[in-house]
Amino acid sequence: MSKSDLTWIDYKDWNSPWEKIEALPGGGQGAAFRARCRSDGTSELLKTIKSRKDPERRARFFREATAYDSFGVDGIPRLVQRNAHRDADPEILLYIATTFMAAEEATRQNLPILYFVYNPAQAERGQLR
Repeated sequence: MSKSDLTWIDYKDWNSPWEKIEALPGGGQGAAFRARCRSDGTSELLKTIKSRKDPERRARFFREATAYDSFGVDGIPRLVQRNAHRDADPEILLYIATTFMAAEEATRQNLPILYFVYNPAQAERGQLR
């Protein structure tokens, strides 16, 4: 089964379809890291939710995944895979996988650099929060 067949999946967590490569600066709602898809070896951005039991945070995470799924705009990552549609079940560790774009590539293409674009040099200097 290809990754494109699995955009909206029912895994209980991200560990089955993904392998963690490196931690990235996370946001207030969750953790972020670069991960490799076990089925095809591609490297993507994976976000997980911190507040596993908070229904409002889980619903917000679902809305974020839905927004990624509806966008088709340059500079906005594409949804690759997610289980956030299972937000009503607190036993599920929600995650969203999107395409990964380094800050240098976004700059080269004159795309807006949004919070989910990662620049390792900035992170080392403490410039990303």
